[in-house]
Amino acid sequence: MNHAKKQSWITNQIIFAFVLFLLFFPLKTQFYNLIYFLLDTLITRGEISKVFTYNYLGFLLGCLEIQELKETLGFKSEIFNSTAISFFFLLSIVSWFFLKRRVSDKHNFNYTDWILLAVFSFSLVDSLDFLLNLFNNFSAYMTDINKHFIRIIKNGFILFLAGYFFFKVCNVNMKKQILFIVFPVSIISFIVWFFYLGPMFLPIVTRLDY
Repeated sequence: MNHAKKQSWITNQIIFAFVLFLLFFPLKTQFYNLIYFLLDTLITRGEISKVFTYNYLGFLLGCLEIQELKETLGFKSEIFNSTAISFFFLLSIVSWFFLKRRVSDKHNFNYTDWILLAVFSFSLVDSLDFLLNLFNNFSAYMTDINKHFIRIIKNGFILFLAGYFFFKVCNVNMKKQILFIVFPVSIISFIVWFFYLGPMFLPIVTRLDY
C-alpha cells in the first residue's frame, strides 16, 4: 500500500508529458517544415522547395540560395517570410492565452494543457536562442538596432509571457512538473535529435550539394 502511494504521482498525464517533451524537438522542427512547405505551395508555388530540402533543424539554410530566391521571387519572398514569422508568433500567443485560461484554477496539467504548453514552447525555444545570439553578438545587434528592433520586441514579449506564466499562473505542483519533467526531458530531446537522429534521417542538403 505504501509503495502504491509513493508511485501515485506517475499518472497517465505525467507519462504523456514525458513522451511529448521527449519528442519535442522532432515535433517542433518538422511542424516548422510542414508550415514552410504549405506556405511555399500556397505563396510561391513550390519555388522554395526546388532549392531547399526540409532538414532536421526546421528552418531554411543557405545565404546564397536565399538571396537568389529573393531576387527571383521578388515580393512573394517577402510575403512568404512575413507570413511564416507572423504565423508562428500568433500561434504562440493563442496557445499561451488558452493555456493560461485553462490552468489558472487547476492543480495539474491535463493532456490538452500539455499540448498547448508544447506549442507555446516552440516559440519560447526560438526566443531563448535569439537571446543567446543577442548576448553573443551584442555589439552587432546594437550597431544595427533598427534592423533588429522588431525581433527584439517580439522575442522579448515571448520571454515575458513565459516568465509570467511560470511565476504568476502556475501553482507549486505545476512548477515542479515543468522543472523536473519538461526541462530535463527537453534537454534529452535536444541532444538526441540534433546530435544523433536528426542529422541521420534529415540531413541538411541544398542545391549546391547536388
